[in-house]
Amino acid sequence: SAGPFRGLKTMVYEGGIRVPMVARWTGKIPAGTVSAHASAFDDYMPTFAEMAGLERPAGIDGMSMLAALQGRASGQKPRDYLYWEFQGKQVVRLGSWKGIRNAATGAFERAHRLAAVPPRQALAGSDPGLTPPPATTAGGIRARCGRRPRRR
Repeated sequence: SAGPFRGLKTMVYEGGIRVPMVARWTGKIPAGTVSAHASAFDDYMPTFAEMAGLERPAGIDGMSMLAALQGRASGQKPRDYLYWEFQGKQVVRLGSWKGIRNAATGAFERAHRLAAVPPRQALAGSDPGLTPPPATTAGGIRARCGRRPRRR
């Protein structure tokens, strides 16, 4: 199911996280609607709340993606970033950029512009212009949103 993408389900690479979503809500979501909106699991609760006419629950990082589902791209606010910590890796997606960092060593394993099919080689370290400002790195985002690694 990963097609040309690297990785499989439960991996932080595109083959593990770039997954299509199918939605049906007769009379509300037009048939054949397609969107390139990037979302994450934490967007579901705010979306369901908006569908029910309720306020977004407090203390949730997600945002409603209802406008994208309904084909109203101009009404959909894009995510500032998506951030994951999984399997010893920190992953940040900022617009069309994605970086994967080894949390133990701090080394960037991969940084690239997202495309229909992402490159197979890492670009991190090959171009100083690929280093994002500190406020947009995994550590900066983690500090801003207060996320801490899980203890086992």
